[in-house]
Amino acid sequence: MFNASVRVHDGVDITRTNLEFLQEQFNRIATHILHCTDNTFGYRLLELCNQGLFECLALNLYCLRGEQGALTAVINDRIRRMSADMNPSLVSWLTTMMSMRLQVILEHIPVTEEQILHYVRRVGDPPQPAPEEPMDLQIAEQAPETLQRDSTASPAPATTAEEAMPQQRGEPEHEELQQGEPPAPEAEPWAAAVPPEWVPIIREDIQSQRKLKQQPPLSDAYLSGMPAKRRKLSPFPLKTMQGDGPQLLLSEAVNKAAKVAGVKPLTSTESLSRDLAEPALQEGYRQQLKSDLQKRLQADPSFTPQRFPNAQQVFVAEDP
Repeated sequence: MFNASVRVHDGVDITRTNLEFLQEQFNRIATHILHCTDNTFGYRLLELCNQGLFECLALNLYCLRGEQGALTAVINDRIRRMSADMNPSLVSWLTTMMSMRLQVILEHIPVTEEQILHYVRRVGDPPQPAPEEPMDLQIAEQAPETLQRDSTASPAPATTAEEAMPQQRGEPEHEELQQGEPPAPEAEPWAAAVPPEWVPIIREDIQSQRKLKQQPPLSDAYLSGMPAKRRKLSPFPLKTMQGDGPQLLLSEAVNKAAKVAGVKPLTSTESLSRDLAEPALQEGYRQQLKSDLQKRLQADPSFTPQRFPNAQQVFVAEDP
């Protein structure tokens, strides 16, 4: 279970210590899940899990003579064994991230050595008798103010080990921070997983992204150049140049010009649309549009036939 290269306290049975410790923790958590019926269920469950994690780390740190490097090596070895079928790069990332987070937790772990000594089992110790009192009664005997917390007065439960540490030490949760002031790096779970010099840069990026304006609608020219599948998934529909070609462009252009000028057709809008759809008018508009684009491309120094062969074929090449 444990790497033979690490040193254990003389006389300590580290395997039995962990097995009996975990059995007690699992029994305590299972009893709470099965018997708790009030509004402290979630808070107490999270508290039990966090406390179990801290005590497990402190217990094994004690068994390994207080050497953090040995504890890290043991945990990394277990990760590698359980991840034997996974991508080695992912396993390497997991062990690196775990080592960084473990270092932060151990620097602020809210458990003293005296609190975990009763879990330590030594070689030759007799088996521990099962507790005579049910676990749910032991929990019920705890101070009422510990279990019955007013949701309006209690801080929000932590969801990571780093967030739980200030609560269990009885420290205020950044009450001194002013409105709008960015939290300290210790309050941000991701800060422990990146180099310290990255933290202010990432925090600045987060603030900048929160202030970004909504993406404006894309132009029809941009949308028309997108692949058909991607265009269908775009939240901005293509309003023009979608199958109807110059006919729709001419009709829309005339209607916009009429609105800007504040004039109305002598007959009706429908009649104007029918007139604009006349083949002769459409062909004249198509030729004029092609001529204008041809002049624009010929005068554009950035246009080359090699980069834009389709435009060269449609607008620049001579008609057969």
